[in-house]
Amino acid sequence: MATKHTFRADGFGKLETKSITPLQAIRLQCRECYGFAPSWYDDVANCLSPECPLYPFRFGKDPGRAPVTEKQREASRRNVRKALSLGAQSH
Repeated sequence: MATKHTFRADGFGKLETKSITPLQAIRLQCRECYGFAPSWYDDVANCLSPECPLYPFRFGKDPGRAPVTEKQREASRRNVRKALSLGAQSH
């Protein structure tokens, strides 16, 4: 579920408008919190604000979501193979 939004893309006030998911928005907030530092990803890994409501989501993943099972992976692979074969037939 992406939402079109205008946000600061860097520390220089440059605004950017594009569709972002809620988890992407969280990542962008963490990046902004660290002042858009080039090493922001490493900084986020060592975040000193575990009380932040976004802390559990800072790596762009929902920690409450169950991991994908092997059965789900295989179903996805079958769907991709099917879609690719249908696409090849239409050309």
